[in-house]
Amino acid sequence: MIHYRWFALLVILLSGTLFAQEDPKVLFESASELYEAGDIDGAIEEAEWGLELLRQMKREATSSQFLDEIAGYTGSPLETNAAMGMTVMERTYSKDGKSIRVTLAGGMNSAMGGLGALASMGMMGAGEKVRIQRRTGNAMTEGSNQKIMFTMKEAGMLTFESSNVSMDELKVFAEAFPIAALDEASAGT
Repeated sequence: MIHYRWFALLVILLSGTLFAQEDPKVLFESASELYEAGDIDGAIEEAEWGLELLRQMKREATSSQFLDEIAGYTGSPLETNAAMGMTVMERTYSKDGKSIRVTLAGGMNSAMGGLGALASMGMMGAGEKVRIQRRTGNAMTEGSNQKIMFTMKEAGMLTFESSNVSMDELKVFAEAFPIAALDEASAGT
């Protein structure tokens, strides 16, 4: 039993040390010290790792808004793909043989706001304007496909789409989805 306590104490102490290394603030302070010491390459490496940790934190905050259940629909595993500064998060929600796919495309950086602006310009005049959670979007129907798209403040485009629910049901789902919280989380606020 005594060995277990020492082992547990050692694990706690080591994990504190490991987590301290994973703190972006500590990494940026280290980058500053390396810079002052003349180690530019080391400073860049530390700063880049700090930025990557901040990006991971932002992705986690954003992905946490894709709740497991919304309006009686159950979510599949969240899929996240990131490349070249662009991130796409997608989750399909299902209920009674019906499904709704929710996609956040754009980004984890403010440059993606430009993508959202361009996309929203392309949507002007397309479909019907809708207002949900103080956000204006466009609702479109093509054949059996229903789609509602929103330009997010910081994160690009948020799309709700389905080929087997009515537009009214899609709007109810979108109203239940935490759009505002997702927008805030993706903006880092």
